[in-house]
Amino acid sequence: MDAMARALILLALPVLVLAAPAPLAAEPLTAEPAVAGTEWMEVLPGLEVGEFPPPDQSPGAGKMPVVVARVDPSRLSLVLLCASSPGESPATVGQWVRNKGLACGINASMYLPDGRKSTGYLASRGVLNNARVNRRFGAFLVFDPGEEGLSPARLLDREMEDVDAILPHYRSAVQNFRLIGGDGSITWKPGGETHSVACVAEDASGRVLFIHSQSAYTVHDFAKTLLALPLAVSRAMYVEGGYQASLVVDVPGFFLEISGVSACRGPDPPPCPGWPVPNVLGAGPRAAGSVR
Repeated sequence: MDAMARALILLALPVLVLAAPAPLAAEPLTAEPAVAGTEWMEVLPGLEVGEFPPPDQSPGAGKMPVVVARVDPSRLSLVLLCASSPGESPATVGQWVRNKGLACGINASMYLPDGRKSTGYLASRGVLNNARVNRRFGAFLVFDPGEEGLSPARLLDREMEDVDAILPHYRSAVQNFRLIGGDGSITWKPGGETHSVACVAEDASGRVLFIHSQSAYTVHDFAKTLLALPLAVSRAMYVEGGYQASLVVDVPGFFLEISGVSACRGPDPPPCPGWPVPNVLGAGPRAAGSVR
C-alpha cells in the first residue's frame, strides 16, 4: 500500500476522503484517536460524526477506529435510494449522497446478482424493490411513518416484535441479517471470513447509527467490539462487507468517504472511486425526505 493509502484518519480536518477501489488485500491502516478531548463532532444539527478506537479488551484491539455517523431521526429524514426506481442506476454511496442532496449515506443492504434487488424486503416510500420477506433475516429498519404519534425510525428484531403488524404503518423499510438482537445479544455465529464491515444500529436514545470499520473482522468479533464501544448500541443489523461497504458524510465544511481497506484524503485527493451499489440508506434535512 502506498503512502497515500496509509494516511491517518483525522476527523478534525474540514475535508476528509477515505475510499477503497480494491478488494481486501491490504494491511489495516493505522490511525490516531478522534478529535482531541471529544468523541463526537456535530457536523449538522441532528448529525454527529465520531471515531472510536477499539478497547484493548475487545477483538478489535490494535485495529483502526470504528467510524460512526449518528443520526437523530427526529431532526433529519431517513431515505432509501434505489437503482430500481425509474431513471436510476447503481452508483457509489458518495454519488448517491451528492446527487440527492443528502448529508450522509451507507449501504442499505446486500443485493442479488441482478444488481438491483435487495436480498431482503425493501420498500422505499411504498415502492417495492423486493416484496419478499427473507426468512433468514431477522432485522428490519422501518421509518417514514404513515401516521402521527409513531417513532420516526425503529430497528426491529423479528424475534421480539410483531414485524408483520408494524410494517404497514411505515412507508419505508429495509430487511437485513441481525447482528445484535433486541436483547443486546450477538446473533452472528463466531468464525468465518474477515473483512471490512458496514452496519446500521439503534442506540438507547433511538438514534440511528451508520457504522463502518475499514479494518477487517469476523462479523461476530465486530459485534463484540461494537458492544465494547461507548455507543450505547441496543440493536444492530449487518448491511455490507468488504470493499463494497461504504460510509459517506457530505455537509458544508465537512466531507468523509470511507470504504474497504484503502484510503486517500483531501483537500485535493486523487480519484478514489467507491464501488457502485444499487441501494443506499441516507439521511438529510427534512426537505430531503421527498427524494427517492
